[in-house]
Amino acid sequence: MKITQEDKLKAAAWLGLIPDGENPLFIFIQTHKHLLIDIISGKIDNVEMARAEMKNRGLDLTTGKWMGWKHEGLSC
Repeated sequence: MKITQEDKLKAAAWLGLIPDGENPLFIFIQTHKHLLIDIISGKIDNVEMARAEMKNRGLDLTTGKWMGWKHEGLSC
């Protein structure tokens, strides 16, 4: 039996080794099925959406460090 990434994440969650908010298994838990279909079909670019969210939070796209909202052309 091959152990998948999903199996490892489930085990880590069950053992309390990874918080729910950091577990990729739960990233789409509240996402409507129509949005999931659009992601699967390529109508929505998840990477683009993640980049936009990082910028909205004022975070550097590679390190996650706080850069402020004026970084990358963002303003308050």
